[in-house]
Amino acid sequence: MGSVVLDFCDAINPHPVVEVELSVGAGSVRMLVPDGATADVSAVVASMGHVVSRVPEIRRPDAPHFVVHGSLSMGSLRVRRRFRIAGRSF
Repeated sequence: MGSVVLDFCDAINPHPVVEVELSVGAGSVRMLVPDGATADVSAVVASMGHVVSRVPEIRRPDAPHFVVHGSLSMGSLRVRRRFRIAGRSF
């Protein structure tokens, strides 16, 4: 059991589509995507876990698009942008 943060916000990515494959047991994954990015999480199978995405799913031609697939047993996946408070990012 554990947690991981996949932060793509500052990554230099020349590809329009980024595929991410997950295999999570009892942990949690927080995926941070850049402003304007979209993410499709419909291919993630969650048996006793849950998947939450706070970013649009429909791909836009001018923004990076993340396609997430894989499985969650008792874990969780949250996809969102960074929070910015008083000039600091979280």
